[in-house]
Amino acid sequence: MSSIPDPRSKQLIEQLESGQDALISSALQQIREHGTFHIIPALIKLMLSTRDSMVESECAALLCDLTDPRGPEMVSNAIAQNRRHPKLASLVATCWMGRQDYAPHLALFVNLAIEEDYLTTLEAFSVIEENIAKLDTAKRMEYAALIEGRISKANPEKQKLLQELISVIKPIQGPFFIDREELS
Repeated sequence: MSSIPDPRSKQLIEQLESGQDALISSALQQIREHGTFHIIPALIKLMLSTRDSMVESECAALLCDLTDPRGPEMVSNAIAQNRRHPKLASLVATCWMGRQDYAPHLALFVNLAIEEDYLTTLEAFSVIEENIAKLDTAKRMEYAALIEGRISKANPEKQKLLQELISVIKPIQGPFFIDREELS
């Protein structure tokens, strides 16, 4: 697949960036049928910049419907670049709602859970929960230890959520300390 957008994608990106409600609305409708991964950065930019809640919701819905395997990397990069954005939690939510593979990016979501506000932590928790089974025991234990080492700095309410996250991350071990995943 080419990294250069095709003419239709270029046109849709221009419409998304136009600032004109009618063109944006038309582009969002067309993206559902003809969108390519090239449009993802423009969708994210529009989602984060719009004041129109309907446009924001439609952008989020399109991001949730991503099927291109390059999507998670693009969305994760956008999250990393917009850590202080007021709509960060909404962008993070698209990652678990879409059910794509974010396992290679879980370090980002673990750090979001530790460092960001409660709502973003809750959304990151969901991403981690959806993807954690794809990681080996060593990586899971590393993430659990990272949270354990920094949990004391969180407020009491968030500490409870992080404690629950630790229990989700740690592998379940049987009486012989055999990781349940390894039996599959």
